[in-house]
Amino acid sequence: MYATLDRLETKGLLASRLGEPTPERGGRGKRYVSVTAAGIAALQQSQAALQELWRGLDPILGNRE
Repeated sequence: MYATLDRLETKGLLASRLGEPTPERGGRGKRYVSVTAAGIAALQQSQAALQELWRGLDPILGNRE
């Protein structure tokens, strides 16, 4: 999972920061991740592509609007 998060952060799609270390976590801090504006744009493009794919399948599946 962390390799994937690192790649997405390198591409500018995510941003992360480390929280304060805690004894409960063995002295390690939590990693907080947020989606960037570029990440949201990429998600919107993916969503549009998937919606177009499904629209193309409607005639095959017998779905009519």
